[in-house]
Order: sequence, then structure tokens, then C-alpha cells
Amino acid sequence: MTAPRIAVISNPHSGWNKTHLQKLDAVLQDYPHVPHYVTADHDALYDALSACREQRVDMIVINGGDGTIDDCLTLLRGGDLFDAGLEPSFAFLPGGTTNMTHMMRGSGRSVLRGLKQILKRASQASSWSDFAPYCKARPVLKVQVKGTDKPIYGFFFGTAGIPKAISYSRSTYHEKGLRGAIGHVLTIGKMIIKLLRGHIYEDPVLHPVEVQYGFEDYKWRDSDAVLFYVTALPRLLLGIKTHATRQQYCIGGLGVPYYRLLSSLVPFWRGKTPQDGSSAFFSFATDQKVALKFSASWTLDGALYDFDGQTELEIEQGTPLQVYEFE
Repeated sequence: MTAPRIAVISNPHSGWNKTHLQKLDAVLQDYPHVPHYVTADHDALYDALSACREQRVDMIVINGGDGTIDDCLTLLRGGDLFDAGLEPSFAFLPGGTTNMTHMMRGSGRSVLRGLKQILKRASQASSWSDFAPYCKARPVLKVQVKGTDKPIYGFFFGTAGIPKAISYSRSTYHEKGLRGAIGHVLTIGKMIIKLLRGHIYEDPVLHPVEVQYGFEDYKWRDSDAVLFYVTALPRLLLGIKTHATRQQYCIGGLGVPYYRLLSSLVPFWRGKTPQDGSSAFFSFATDQKVALKFSASWTLDGALYDFDGQTELEIEQGTPLQVYEFE
């Protein structure tokens, strides 16, 4: 019987990794059989994934932020690196600037503690079948942009004010060293204050955008959206809960005109947005493919896509990932 084969992939440009990657190398010194691939660009990442295939790795530990995880999944599936049914399991370590994907239940909150836990459990397992119960199926979004050949994969799609808020946060707070939760709190707090004050139509971040969306009934719905998102994550930044489950993803946002914003915030934060139209927000779960049309920038897990005329894309559930659950 063969012990679980583990490999680690790190993005040296991610937030935590820029200054602390040597600490991870120090941990791995006690596990010389665990390869560590430091991938500075897409070519290096593809080479690392190819090596994992050749070594028949059981689990890939991704040490990076949301963008690193998306790049891995898109290259892995878009490049047909693994045959059907032979895709490895994954573990996510929060080494990035933005780590919203790590809000999934069981994902690691510390790079070093998380890695040590994985390596300890793997060393105690005599085979992958002993280790596999620590991994659970997690949903993922498959995004197909019209006019492109291959889909991209991720966990959180956003348009309207969301990509502009990300850009604002990076240019205003990240450059001052206020990264992570501090930057998120400051950005979301400022956006809420602006929304409560109103007068958003001329605001560079929060002015509404027309978003059209439709399901398999081929009926288009129009939304003048301040915020619009599709996510497979049960929790977002600062613990905001969604209606996403392991079988369904969540569509949500904030349209205009909006009323009762202040009284709607707490139920929205708790994932209890009512479905009767009494809330300023909308949020619901679905397992249907959704088609979108909009003329605005958009984001997939923090990666920003600039506005270039009307964008048309489709989002559906991709094949679930097997993801390691931390204690």
C-alpha cells in the first residue's frame, strides 16, 4: 500500500507568500518526499500541474489567494491534464491577499498550521483510502464567456459595483498596507454609508448597471443592479452568508430603487433574505444554468475583467471538487 502523495503549489506573488514563503519551506524540510512548486507565472503553474499528473499526486495543496486557485482549476480542467475521474483532491491555504474561497467550511485559516495538519494526517495514513474521508465534495462555478473557446472556473462572480469596489479597495487601502480583513471592513463600510446616503447614480463605484439574466425558460429578467453576484460559496467576506448549498449556487445583489436598506442588512448578512420582495436585497438558490448580458466590468474571485462592450456569458455548476476539510 502507498501512502498519500501530496504536492504543494505556491504563488510567490500572493500576499502572505511575498514575505513568509521561507517559513513554509522550513516546514517542508521534514517532508522531503513532498514536492513544492513555486509558480511565478502561468507557464510555471502549468508545468507544476503536469508534474503532479506524472507523479500521480493524490492531493494538491494550493498556497495562494482566490486568483491562484482559479488559475489552477482553469489550467487543470481547460488543459485536460487529468483523465475523467482521476482529478486529484485539493487543499487551500490562505496565502493570498484575498482569500474568500477559504470561507468554505473547513478551509484553513493559517498557512503553516494548515499545512502541518495535512502533512501529519498524511504521514499517519497507510494509503489514500485512509486519508480520503477528510475530503468533501465542494461546488464550483463554470463560466463560459461568449466568443471564447474554453471556460474558466471559480467560486464567486460579480459585476456592477463589485469589481469597482475591488479596484477602489486595492488602490485606496492595499497600497497603504491595509490588506485582508482591515481593507475589506473599510471598503464595505464606506460602500454601506454611501448606499444609506443615496445619490448613487453619479457615484463612480455604485452607479447602477443594467444586468439581464435568464434561465432555461429563455425568459430574460432585467435588473438595474448596484451589486450583482453569482457564487458557490456559502460565506463571503466578513462572514456574509449566502443561499449556496452543495447542490445549488446562489444569485444575489442589490437593485434600484431600493428601500428599507438598513433593516435589510442584518437578514442579508445572516443569509436570511426573505423571498417576498420585502428586502432591499435579493438572494436565491438555483441549480439551473444562468445566462447574463451586461455592459460593465466583472470579476471572478478577484480577477478583474475590464468593460469592453456588452459581455455575454453563461454560468453553471462545474464538476465538484474534492476539497480537504481542516479541523
